[in-house]
Amino acid sequence: MSGAVYGAAYLMLNRIAGEIGPAAQGGLGVGLRGIEWIAFAFSDGFMTTAITVVGQNIGAGKKKRALKGAILNALMSAFACQVVALLFLFFPRELTGLVTSDPGTTEYAVVYIKLIGWFMWAVGLEMAFYGAFVGAGRTTVTFFLGFVLNFARVPLAVALLFGFDNLISGSAWAMFDIGEAPQVVGTFEAIVWAIAATAVLKALFYGVYLGIRRRF
Repeated sequence: MSGAVYGAAYLMLNRIAGEIGPAAQGGLGVGLRGIEWIAFAFSDGFMTTAITVVGQNIGAGKKKRALKGAILNALMSAFACQVVALLFLFFPRELTGLVTSDPGTTEYAVVYIKLIGWFMWAVGLEMAFYGAFVGAGRTTVTFFLGFVLNFARVPLAVALLFGFDNLISGSAWAMFDIGEAPQVVGTFEAIVWAIAATAVLKALFYGVYLGIRRRF
């Protein structure tokens, strides 16, 4: 279900990008699925590690060790993802050239990976913590957080791209195909900021949750 929600949100974001133009849709796809995945693959590995570390230690009755392992793993994930993201910041055009040669698509993809490159630490952190909560059997927490914040990307992108006055009508169009798309008043960065901001919020929620409760 979490994966379905994640995918549905990106379908809506792709639709929103289409109002900027086909090149923007292509740039979003290249940036997200073609380039960002390089760092995302690391976070996916740390997520799997977290499931194992936390699940085995809780199963052995070592809850404090499970918490310590989850935090250490999350920090390693954040560090690894941000190190990989240095490539996004310094070589965005070269990386994009590996996926597409279309000039318009390239420009939007470069914008995407240069901006998201500053926030890959948050992706690494939230993915590792996601795995830790799954390993602890707290899937209700992960589903609720993923449902709320993944879908929150849509109205946030709508507000930044179409204007806050069009938040309701634009969200209804993007999510349910009700009415027509509002006039674009923002830039492509609005979509990237929506993705980055919610990744940071997810990472902060998990961190604060564990910091206050000191347990899963």
